[in-house]
Amino acid sequence: MSFQAVQLTVQDHYVIIGNGIIEITLSKPDGIITKIKYNGIENLLEETNEEDDRGYWDLNWSEAGSSGTTGYYDRIKGTDFQIVVEDDEMVEVSFTRTWNSSSKGKLVPLNIDRRVIMLQGSSGFYCYGIYEKLKEWPGFNLPQTRIVFKLNKKWFQYMAVADNRQRKMPLPDDRLPGKCQVLEPPEAVLLTNPIEEEFKGEVDDKYQYSCEDKDLQVHGWICTDPPTGVWQITPSDEFRTGGPFKQNLTSHVAPLNLAMFMSAHYAGEDMVAKFAQGEAWKRVFGPVFTYVNCVPKEDDWHWLWDDAKEQAVIETDSWPYTFPTSEDYPTSDQRGNLSGRLLVHDRYFDDDYIPANGAYVGLASPNEPKSWQLEGKGYQFWTTTDEDGYFFIDDIRAGDYNLYASVPGFIGDYVCDNNVSVTPGCDIYMGELVYEPPSDGPTLWEIGVPDRTAREFYIPDPNPKYVNKLFVNHPDRKKGNTYQGTTWKIKFSLEEVDQHGVYKLRLALATANMAELQVRVNDPKADPPVFTTGLIGKDNAIARHGIHGLYRLYTADIQGNKLVQGDNTIYLTQAKGGSPFVGIMYDYIRLEGPPDSDQTMSFKAVQLTIQDHYVVIDNGILEITISRPDGIITKIIYNGIENLLEDTVVEEHRGYWDLNWSDPGTSGTRGYGERVKGTDFQVVVENDEMVEVSFTRTWIPSSKGKFVPLNIDRRVIMLQGSAGFYCYGIYEKLKEWPGFNLPQTRIVFKLNKKWFQYMAVADNRQRKMPLPDDRLPGRCQVLEPPEAVLLTNPIEEEFKGEVDDKYQYSCEDRDLQVHGWICTDPPTGMWQITPSDEFRTGGPFKQNLTSHVGPYNLAMFISAHYAGEDMVAKFAQGEAWKRVFGPVFTYVNCVPKEDDWHWLWDDAKEQAVIETDRWPYSFPASEDYPTSDQRGNLSGRLLVHDRYFNDDYIPANGAYIGLASPNEPKSWQLEGKGYQFWTTTDEDGYFFIDDIRAGDYNLYASVPGFIGDYVCDNNVSVTQGFAIDMGELVYEPPSDGPTLWEVGVPDRTARKFYIPEPNPKYVNKLFVNHPERFRQYGLWERYAELYPNEDLVYTIGESDYEKDWFFAQVTRKKGNTYQGTTWKIKFNLEEVDQHGVYKLRLALATANMAELQVRVNDPKAEPPVFTTGLIGKDNAIARHGIHGLYRLYTADIQGNKLVQGDNTIYLTQAKGGSPFVGIMYDYIRLEGPPDSDQS
Repeated sequence: MSFQAVQLTVQDHYVIIGNGIIEITLSKPDGIITKIKYNGIENLLEETNEEDDRGYWDLNWSEAGSSGTTGYYDRIKGTDFQIVVEDDEMVEVSFTRTWNSSSKGKLVPLNIDRRVIMLQGSSGFYCYGIYEKLKEWPGFNLPQTRIVFKLNKKWFQYMAVADNRQRKMPLPDDRLPGKCQVLEPPEAVLLTNPIEEEFKGEVDDKYQYSCEDKDLQVHGWICTDPPTGVWQITPSDEFRTGGPFKQNLTSHVAPLNLAMFMSAHYAGEDMVAKFAQGEAWKRVFGPVFTYVNCVPKEDDWHWLWDDAKEQAVIETDSWPYTFPTSEDYPTSDQRGNLSGRLLVHDRYFDDDYIPANGAYVGLASPNEPKSWQLEGKGYQFWTTTDEDGYFFIDDIRAGDYNLYASVPGFIGDYVCDNNVSVTPGCDIYMGELVYEPPSDGPTLWEIGVPDRTAREFYIPDPNPKYVNKLFVNHPDRKKGNTYQGTTWKIKFSLEEVDQHGVYKLRLALATANMAELQVRVNDPKADPPVFTTGLIGKDNAIARHGIHGLYRLYTADIQGNKLVQGDNTIYLTQAKGGSPFVGIMYDYIRLEGPPDSDQTMSFKAVQLTIQDHYVVIDNGILEITISRPDGIITKIIYNGIENLLEDTVVEEHRGYWDLNWSDPGTSGTRGYGERVKGTDFQVVVENDEMVEVSFTRTWIPSSKGKFVPLNIDRRVIMLQGSAGFYCYGIYEKLKEWPGFNLPQTRIVFKLNKKWFQYMAVADNRQRKMPLPDDRLPGRCQVLEPPEAVLLTNPIEEEFKGEVDDKYQYSCEDRDLQVHGWICTDPPTGMWQITPSDEFRTGGPFKQNLTSHVGPYNLAMFISAHYAGEDMVAKFAQGEAWKRVFGPVFTYVNCVPKEDDWHWLWDDAKEQAVIETDRWPYSFPASEDYPTSDQRGNLSGRLLVHDRYFNDDYIPANGAYIGLASPNEPKSWQLEGKGYQFWTTTDEDGYFFIDDIRAGDYNLYASVPGFIGDYVCDNNVSVTQGFAIDMGELVYEPPSDGPTLWEVGVPDRTARKFYIPEPNPKYVNKLFVNHPERFRQYGLWERYAELYPNEDLVYTIGESDYEKDWFFAQVTRKKGNTYQGTTWKIKFNLEEVDQHGVYKLRLALATANMAELQVRVNDPKAEPPVFTTGLIGKDNAIARHGIHGLYRLYTADIQGNKLVQGDNTIYLTQAKGGSPFVGIMYDYIRLEGPPDSDQS
């Protein structure tokens, strides 16, 4: 679209800026916005007001040494006007006022430069201001500054602050004498005789529409005829004071729109910025965006609010802006970034370091006392942590800061010990920060939940006389306590009292106003009290309908001799009176007992016993026996069970490492099977806290042809107090050793079938399992492939007629952190926990075996399952290689017999989170396993640009982005020798990958909803201790023309297509009516039953891919042979570019010994328009997968192959010979030739 150039007209007393969408008029040199013309409305501002009472900046200031939050009122007017930028794309103008000594006592000692910007094609304008105090100027206080717009009451009566806070509003005239009764405080009025009867009996008060800054990005007003909106959008909080929970005014009756920068609302004088003589200061407020929008009269005007919210997201994503010209406003490349991870450790709550999920973490300019709530002079930068405690703050102005955090559910604030210095272009990684909230003893009782507000407590319904209808039955309705000089009692009983100990009463206050809180224990008249806050607070939140103000935390020490065994009472006296608005709101109260030595649980030291042929490690929780020097785990004693492993089989079949390898040049995914046994044993670490032992096997030339040419060092670790043990291995090939192929390596545990019959792989994939005996001859029928059996005569009748196949329990690595088995009596679990994917091959979507009938627990490291030979790691002579697999954790748990044994799975999942959070571990002794400080980090943002989908650069939400060792072709799916590190992007496309091993990597991404993979052009070199910021990366998915039609949705699987019910003869009951019903056996045979005479035909515009597109294009059995099939896609073209080239995008979810041929309008054309050639050995069809390796092809179709009207594309899978030959599609799209109109 072609937009009109921005026009600037300078008159004697006015400046007019217009861009063809909106026109604004400003007084000259005052800089007051007097008129906004838009959508046929001559002035959106109140034209009955004086011009200087329409759109203006104002402030309150007072002289140094004075108190209060008001002072002198100053509506800012400029004395000089300047054009800063004037071109077709943009106009920026400046209105300045310079202070000099003759202004002393009349004007605030500040130079003030207010700027207005209008951009070409923009439906609105930007305002920002630069305030500067020179060092030699007098001191002063600055309680408030803001921008005010008084809108035209004729047009604007509907106000919106949030999705659930919007309504038609009274008129400003309704607040005049004779129309209302003034209440206390006077900002509130009772509407007694409003112009519109519907408002009669309501209360109106501007403070009812206040909002926390963290939620205050957009608010404004709507005119319903013509449907028009005026919105105040604040794209960043960096220039607002008091942090994310600071509350500010928004919009209110007049109609008024406010952009608040500094205010003392809900905080009082403590929040007032106070400047001394000799103190220099400069601050940029804004830019903020005044946005206007409209819809045709016949459309729903409520859409204007939704559009304003979308625009707010656009503005926020565009921050910091690139267009403001002031050198005091730094662009993104002049700013820095900071990242890290926040953990919480409260030993009286949890021994573990737990991630601070949903915490607010931020930077604020240093102040004393260190408090972001009271910091009002500098800039602040905040974000929230993710569920794992990670945070990333970008675009931070250069400067020195304190780092703070507020963690939901915990009292107090985290404050970093050291200041943070941000410089332009820097990327600071803070590592793991630990918040230890105030806690000196076990919690005896508590009231409330720590969230910095009183929202969770009882809030009464209002007096019917004083109602605002918006807040009837509303989650935010508030009415503060109006008690004067009251004493509340907390009664409680103690079974025992430590008379010599000190108890702690934690008092977290959500707000206080001219109050004094006194604490007494068991004597309401004791003087002095046990504790008093003294006079605190001028927040005024009670009067202003807030549910919090400034957060305060106090601790009252209560001597044990003040308490008694049995009934006790704590008296909480708010001692001050004099006003209905004096009082406090509590956030949370907790009584802690004295520090309890029993809180630090005493665990038995880890014991190592070395025998002739065995090693026994015992920590008092479990005991394991390992053969020496073989390194086979032969016995696990736990919870009264003599051996969790199968003691009826030979020892080397119980707990072991194995691998498959083959000679170089050979093909396939099997080769020689080898159960790894050590030849040397060594104690690596032995102390009370930990034992680590090593079982090594060293390759020598005489081993050639007998063993894989690798040095293999397998380690076992047991920690004090740990319900399990860790295993890891170090594989090393020296450069001069022979080459070989390595299709698979893993750890295997064969559990005791007597005890373990219930298996759990996921919340919805767990069940009682058949016995291994049920798979023996005479009890089952072997199916094809032979891993699958039909249980015909199982020991337990309930399994008769079911299919069992280990591949039905496969899982993608991204979801495979924990799986295992449960014994129901005694209730005992044994779990395999994999805390990281870094040592697994093939990326997050790689599928692996988990647990299966045996009972087996597997920890898979390398495998070719669902990928085939393409995935096999192949090493040449002359190639050196070393790889660490693990550590992985074998976890055991139990509950008393009377408890629900299902809890064991929930506990195992929680333990998996704990192990994942601890990664990388600090305890493995091998120098080949780097600790966190020996690793690096990487962050950035991923955007997607597909000009045929959206002109904008859109954030890659939920993309998998990761690093994999370089290989050719650049493919993380096929990378099987190195390490991989993956994460997902957030909704704005940001990503953070921590704890990356030093080395060179390719950077990849897979974005849901888009075909192909992002591959970074340059390798990424990670060095220990460094944080790399990749900046903004842009993925341009394959797209050469407009989409004419598509089948499916790109997600790398065939899950969205039609999956039939299984043949009743071949059912696994777990997958009946299950979201993963594709795991049923024999679904490939259903194709011929559904299409007995003719292959699938899909008609664009009529067919539904969820019902009409079979999930796999398989072969069809004819006689004793299997033949390829041809599917048809029928579609209509209204016009055809005979000279253009059309693109058929074919995204395949898997292929197995297949060849896909494409023909257009002639099913017998030779050669076909396109062929893949022979592709794939994924075997996903036979192994009940819904995908294997992802492949993307493009077939060029010449325009002369197509016709105007009906067309048919023939998709022929040409190969046969087996029921498991075939392909699964992910997505198909036909693109037209490049369209010049698209540009």
